Amino acid sequence: LVSDKKLPLVPILRAGLGMVDGVSQLLPTARVGHIGLARDESSLEPMRYYAKLPGEEKDRDYFILDPMLATGGGATAAGASRKGAGGRATRVSP
Repeated sequence: LVSDKKLPLVPILRAGLGMVDGVSQLLPTARVGHIGLARDESSLEPMRYYAKLPGEEKDRDYFILDPMLATGGGATAAGASRKGAGGRATRVSP
């Protein structure tokens, strides 16, 4: 059950911030972290410039909050950075 887990919410700055309040109402015990991504102008790939995640996230599920549906590059980069740290990502988008 989702309600039994400690599921961190990880919005991608800044667009994902608008989703935190609504998802927090569904998961009131969830802690919130943040990942900041910017596009590298030469390679056009997303680059992480900020990551603040709650507690020890290894082997933990977490929700990436991202309303941007264009290419999904930002959510993919955020998920890859968390998988590299041992986490599992679930993307939440509108």
